[in-house]
Amino acid sequence: MTLGIDNEKRLQILTLGGLISFFSGIILGTIKADEWTEAAWITVMIPLIVSIGIGPIAMHCYFDMTCPRGKSRQFVLIIIYNIAISFIIFVILGSLVLDDYVDISWSIALIPIWYGLIAYFLFICFMLPGLLNPEVNMQRQAFLLFLWFFAFCSFLVMLTFYLDKDSPDSFAVVVIPILIASSIQITVWGISKYKTWNSESPDKLITSEVLIVFILIITEILIILRTAVSSSIPAIVIATPGLIFLLYWIGFSIYEIIFKGAGYETLSNETLN
Repeated sequence: MTLGIDNEKRLQILTLGGLISFFSGIILGTIKADEWTEAAWITVMIPLIVSIGIGPIAMHCYFDMTCPRGKSRQFVLIIIYNIAISFIIFVILGSLVLDDYVDISWSIALIPIWYGLIAYFLFICFMLPGLLNPEVNMQRQAFLLFLWFFAFCSFLVMLTFYLDKDSPDSFAVVVIPILIASSIQITVWGISKYKTWNSESPDKLITSEVLIVFILIITEILIILRTAVSSSIPAIVIATPGLIFLLYWIGFSIYEIIFKGAGYETLSNETLN
């Protein structure tokens, strides 16, 4: 499908704006976490809130251009908007708790995230029949959707106990479910790649999915090292792998907009996939 150039530009600009906001939010968040600034958390998190808000708008724009009459489009967009709203509410509420503007437990502050997980579970249930269809052959994707759902649930339960000073005592334990899920996904990808490898017409070895998971694993290992081994590791160091990836994505987006104008599909399908 060929997208109108105006619509392509609009989507590219939304994507670029979201990436820059997300990048800025991570930078400011790590600076605040390292206590290099006395700015309030609610102020520091403004770019992150903006990036989360841009996400569903960009997805809405993309669906309007690629499948304006798709039967599942409306439901998927509702899920995306609900997840985005739940994260925005949590970021605002969590920032207010960290700034001591509100006095509530983290179990209450994390309720919006639970709502987002419920929306994600509904999305899985909606997608499951199609993914399990033998003709589609996407059983691996169905397994990974459930894997990450259970990983996030386990992570959220332990995070709630950790933040409310119950147990576990170390944040290194909290991130273990995410580390396990990341490792399983890499293993599943490796097995799948080995089974389908064709030396005569090889696919791309590293996809965006795998690259993001690798970055996630590196970040989790750095978190564990900071928590369990040396607390002197700055938060900015932990965020560096993700920041490098975001910086590359931002640079490529700018290049596409200014020099090529090839459209969002070039970025998402060829470069990041």
